Amino acid sequence: MSVAGSTDAAGTRTVCMALKIPATTASGDRSQAYITARRFAVLGYEWQIDYHPNSRYPYHPSKSWVKLRISLVRTPSPDAGAVTASFTFCLVDPSRTLRPFREVAANCPRFRQGTSQEVLLVSRAALEASGYLARDGNCFLQCKAVLSRETYTYGGDGAETAIHPRDLGHDLGDLLRSQSGADVTFVAGSESFRAHRCVLAARSPVFAAEFAGSLMEETHEVKDTDADAFRALLRFIYTDALPPQLEKMGRWPDTGKDGQEAVSMARRLLEAADRYGVERLKVICEEKVCASVGVGTVATDLVLAERRGYKKLKDRCMEFLVGSPADMLAVAAVGGCKLLEATCPSVLTEILTAVAARSCQLALGGGALS
Repeated sequence: MSVAGSTDAAGTRTVCMALKIPATTASGDRSQAYITARRFAVLGYEWQIDYHPNSRYPYHPSKSWVKLRISLVRTPSPDAGAVTASFTFCLVDPSRTLRPFREVAANCPRFRQGTSQEVLLVSRAALEASGYLARDGNCFLQCKAVLSRETYTYGGDGAETAIHPRDLGHDLGDLLRSQSGADVTFVAGSESFRAHRCVLAARSPVFAAEFAGSLMEETHEVKDTDADAFRALLRFIYTDALPPQLEKMGRWPDTGKDGQEAVSMARRLLEAADRYGVERLKVICEEKVCASVGVGTVATDLVLAERRGYKKLKDRCMEFLVGSPADMLAVAAVGGCKLLEATCPSVLTEILTAVAARSCQLALGGGALS
């Protein structure tokens, strides 16, 4: 199948292609691995689109979903900069009897070699009922990809030469990994971390103040942050990147072991970001924790919010508890109220007052409690 495309004056490349999902892969069991649907190169970057015909989706574990995976498998050279792409997919009917199915979009910002992103295309049941699955079991997708990379130009001897820039975060990440020129060591738990005072001071007012005062010596013990959270903190300071488990949070809820570990990391990293004054990371982590508030975590999150002054997290926890008497009873059943009574009795009083006020409001308005 051919790939049609065009390039504009800014160097952005748009390509359109058809993807055929053969009958042998259009159905299958959930243990089936991804199957390669298409590999193509644009602007010297080689991409691969894989297809999973029968994948689980955590929102509805009883349902099967058709899922795609977009991967950047090769770059023009080891020094090539990141590339940004946007993809849209839709099911099409080769006979053109049916109109194209709704589009599903995916953004792939600043991808580097090895980066990938999953895309939920359509539920298995919806595909089989849609009419886009042919009698022979084949189905077809139309894919549009818009790809761009930044370039610098400079004139020399009357000619312009394009230079593909390295990404600053990538370069600083290399600096952290190589430890070249590192002049300070932190010990967190049983692990040691070498870093650069100038980078830490530029990104954290707390580090800047400490380096100017009591932390002039080369080795320092970290007493308030575990090794994994401190490693993630350093990585964010150097690269502005979150740990992988936090990147995935919010795409869909995960109540399994991986999801629990991600929530735990978000809480610990929130405290670390607060401790060292890394405000952007603090805001991001507080958002992540707010999104994960549930029956089993709300009491712990509320204690954390009250002790550390996280207003947004406290408001979210209060909203969760006050909004549904059923949730409040469930929290009490798992010991949440006892925890609040023992650690933050004033917060428990706030909750009871808010619940009573809401009950009165609903009663006066003729509503009913859920």
